[in-house]
Amino acid sequence: RLVGINHRTACSPRWRLHHREDTPPFTVVLMHGPAGAAKLEIGDLVLAGHTHGGQLCIEPLTWLSRRAFSMETLAGKTIICSRLAYISRGIGTKMLPLRFRCPPEITLITIKSESR
Repeated sequence: RLVGINHRTACSPRWRLHHREDTPPFTVVLMHGPAGAAKLEIGDLVLAGHTHGGQLCIEPLTWLSRRAFSMETLAGKTIICSRLAYISRGIGTKMLPLRFRCPPEITLITIKSESR
């Protein structure tokens, strides 16, 4: 199952109650930002973006970005509250139209059944 939500919806008790009883074998959750993933009650894999991977990857900016997003990992594969997650750097920028030591990416993820 594929579920797309925004970070405001992930925090909604009504949304969580509505989806709590439905338990498919595997659920992929697409969300704009990874911070809301900690509040999810569903999902085997979370795919998110929003952080731009830090965009300007030099200290102390990287440290400040991790604090601003409340995330230790700003890009790539990580675990968020026992869930596998991938945070894409994406291809855009925010505020400044540049990147440093943080190339843009378009990610291709292949999901395979354990039975194969």
